[in-house]
Amino acid sequence: TLIINQWVPAAHRGDAIGDSARRVRALLREAGHQSELYALTMDEALRDDVRPFADPAATRGDLTIFHYALPSPMTDAFGRLPHGRVLQYHNVTPASFFAPYDPEMFRLAVLGRRELGTLAGRVDLALGDSEYNRRELEALGFRRTGVLPIAVDTARLTGAPRVPALEHLLDDGLVTCLFGGRIAPNKRIEDHLKLAEHYKRYVDAYYRFIFVGRYDGVPRYYAMVRALLAEY
Repeated sequence: TLIINQWVPAAHRGDAIGDSARRVRALLREAGHQSELYALTMDEALRDDVRPFADPAATRGDLTIFHYALPSPMTDAFGRLPHGRVLQYHNVTPASFFAPYDPEMFRLAVLGRRELGTLAGRVDLALGDSEYNRRELEALGFRRTGVLPIAVDTARLTGAPRVPALEHLLDDGLVTCLFGGRIAPNKRIEDHLKLAEHYKRYVDAYYRFIFVGRYDGVPRYYAMVRALLAEY
């Protein structure tokens, strides 16, 4: 039996990284290992499920999986662990996407890439959640690399309760295109809107595009999206 801990800078319910980490924790426990998830910050609803990073037990794992997606004090602490350091890289959005909209997000993205590079040569294994991300790690100088995809709990979808009111609303014959993800520059929402305009003009006027995701992260970008909606 091993102690295999995971670190995430911020634990949010419904966030892909946090959900994946909790799914991996369940799989590790099913395999007979001890496993906990530690975070610097967490949603109130997760306080009974995720442990604070200040807990001394956070650094006592036989293996520690560090989920990297943003700069934080966890990075240096992870690099100083004596053994069993497994990095899982979830990609840092290229800063250029934020340049026209949000100087602080631009700064964080630049810092995030720079901080990731400080771990090259200080981990035992570096994993990307896609081949694209693995190649990025390799380019930064990480030697032992691999791919570990996001762990998805499909039961959340297959076992979800039916919502008759929503089914009734959507069962009106319109073609529906669904996008899931935050409204942010790297998601290229403007391309979806251009597609919607093309569809309306040349394919069928009876359609809807539904965007499900937070829209308060980059307010100036969201304002541009709203302006484009008005223009179309």
